[in-house]
Amino acid sequence: MTLDKIREGLGQFFEEHRFLDVARMRPIPHEAYYANAGYFYFFGHYYCAQAINLLPVAERESWHAKLRPHLAKTLRQDGSTSDFHIQSWSVTAGTAFASAALALGLPERSGTGAPAPAPAPSQAAPGTVKPPAATKK
Repeated sequence: MTLDKIREGLGQFFEEHRFLDVARMRPIPHEAYYANAGYFYFFGHYYCAQAINLLPVAERESWHAKLRPHLAKTLRQDGSTSDFHIQSWSVTAGTAFASAALALGLPERSGTGAPAPAPAPSQAAPGTVKPPAATKK
């Protein structure tokens, strides 16, 4: 995958974001446009943050700055969030994915050029892109 394709995909993510917004918290899965379901919301944002971190360091902050408001607008007063109605597990999963997506956008580690460490799921789904490994001094 080329950097241009990653940039193109990120551009489409933000350009078409309204379809994620419309599906979030809908009680019936896949009833929104394009058969999207609310439970894709934070999953998609987490993988968007990972894709951002595949870009050169100098480009990342502008993309993360576009991502943060979409996550922040979903936060509840207690700091938790959810993307699917009624399911108790969705609060845990939504908060975890939103936190991980935000963590991937933290500032670089003291001049190493490596992203700040972020929590990762215990098992990555097959075929998913892992965040770049931190470089060692």
